[in-house]
Amino acid sequence: LLSTVRIIHAIADMVREKCYRFIGYPSNAPLRNALKQDIQSGIDLFKEQGAIREASFQITATPEQEVLGELDVAMTVIPAIELIKVNVTITNARSSR
Repeated sequence: LLSTVRIIHAIADMVREKCYRFIGYPSNAPLRNALKQDIQSGIDLFKEQGAIREASFQITATPEQEVLGELDVAMTVIPAIELIKVNVTITNARSSR
């Protein structure tokens, strides 16, 4: 599995790539729905690969951002926690014979 930092960077790159495809198109409800579906498909792929347990996101724009043609994507990610240490405990006991 990827480290947590690498997972977060990979997801950020995925979101940027998905969003980049929509630059230059009208900012309206159908565009936001398509963008939302595109990002969700990327999240689903990360889940299938076992890199994350869960992720949620929201696409928003203030009235000022609407005028400027900007959107915000706020995301919360729960990465799969990687195994980094295994503790082994052994107890020496006398035989029951």
